[in-house]
Amino acid sequence: MELKKVYGFSATQKENFRDTILSKSLDTFDTSAWFNFYTQNKEPLAKVYNEAIEAALEKDADALIFVHDDVVLEHDPVPKLKTLFEKYD
Repeated sequence: MELKKVYGFSATQKENFRDTILSKSLDTFDTSAWFNFYTQNKEPLAKVYNEAIEAALEKDADALIFVHDDVVLEHDPVPKLKTLFEKYD
């Protein structure tokens, strides 16, 4: 399976996504084309995750990545995911 469109999503209670650990780690590579933050979240994660799933389906995404706002990504995960999906499908 070839991944062409990857959609990333994170929800945070913070007012500004720039205040999250995840956002700070994403600054080292360009995620603007595929990563979205839901800020000021007061809803259950299941609700906002379901909304993200619907948005990814509308965008015809090949993959959807959920990442907690307190995770540090040291490298862009998309190239590695593409390699893994090509190799293991």
